[in-house]
Amino acid sequence: MPFSYYNPSSPLENRSTIDGTGFGKVAIITGCSSGVGLATTQLFLSHQFEVLGVDIKELDYEKIDPRDQERLHFHRGDLAKEGECDEAVRICTAKFG
Repeated sequence: MPFSYYNPSSPLENRSTIDGTGFGKVAIITGCSSGVGLATTQLFLSHQFEVLGVDIKELDYEKIDPRDQERLHFHRGDLAKEGECDEAVRICTAKFG
C-alpha cells in the first residue's frame, strides 16, 4: 500500500536544500530500489536532500514522487565489488558538489 511521505503541515515553498549552516544536504543511499532503502530514499527526498541512490537492481522512478525526481541521481552498481564505493563517491561529488 503506498503511503504519503510528505508532511502536509510543511509547505513546499518553506523547504530548502540548504541546511542551517549553509551546507547542501546530500545523501548516498544504498539499496535504494526497494524495501528500507527505497523508503529511506523517499524520506530524504521529502526533506529536500539531494540523493545519490545506489543499487544492483534498476530503480523504478514511478516509486519516486515527481516533485523529487530532479534531486535524485541513480547509479547502478554493486558496492561489494572493488572500487565501486569510490566510484559512488566520485559520482556523488561530480553531480552534487
